[in-house]
Amino acid sequence: MLDQMMKMLEGQQIGPYRLNKFLGAGGFGGVFHASEMVRNTSV
Repeated sequence: MLDQMMKMLEGQQIGPYRLNKFLGAGGFGGVFHASEMVRNTSV
């Protein structure tokens, strides 16, 4: 269920970061491949 909720965040922007792809979840939250929009870099 958490995975489905995190996948819904793909494509959303949070601050200067765009969440490109959900990679997985652990005990404390989720991990995303993201882009920093200001510097145009992957994080």
